[in-house]
Amino acid sequence: MKSKLLPLLGALAFGLCLAPAQSSLAKPLEGDTVRIFGLGELGLGGSLSNDASMGEVDLSPSYGGALGVDFGLHDLFAAGLMLRVVSYKPTAEIIEDLQANAVLMAMQSGSVNASASAETAVLGGRSSTFDIDLYPRLRLPFPAIELYAMVPFGLSTLSPPDGAESEGGWNFGIHGGVGLRMIAVLQIIAQFGHSWHYFDSGDISETTLNLGLALGF
Repeated sequence: MKSKLLPLLGALAFGLCLAPAQSSLAKPLEGDTVRIFGLGELGLGGSLSNDASMGEVDLSPSYGGALGVDFGLHDLFAAGLMLRVVSYKPTAEIIEDLQANAVLMAMQSGSVNASASAETAVLGGRSSTFDIDLYPRLRLPFPAIELYAMVPFGLSTLSPPDGAESEGGWNFGIHGGVGLRMIAVLQIIAQFGHSWHYFDSGDISETTLNLGLALGF
């Protein structure tokens, strides 16, 4: 008899523990919720422009991530702070063209032009950007799911490859996303959008996909 009761008691206890979570999922996320989130990022395509001589080149898929904190100010509005790092590199075809161009310039001049070689190295290698962004976020909450749109903007630092000097700039983006709550305080986030970076040496424009988690309090 006891052996039959134990599974029933276990199932009842599990159901009682799960009931508060199910009840909270039946209500939209509170407007004053504070969230800490982490995102992985994949670049789906973009371009890097260099005003000096190379013009605009296509980018290979980039990768990076972001950490941030999001403050709910209203049921339909939030704002936050985000730190973001992304690594970029031109496509293989572009790198081959840059290398061929450097060889051709060296043959024509009889010696390697230092500035051209440096520019080729910068465009042909992998560069990174570091962003410190603020953002407003419009949110449309439903039970267990949230739709949103956000516009991050802020300051950026570009770190070129091969020891080239870093430089400062600025950035902004437009993103839309969805948050799916698994339990009362945990969301899975999927986000899609476009970002722009502006520096004295050139600009970066890219379409991005983000996936991550958010923990609410």
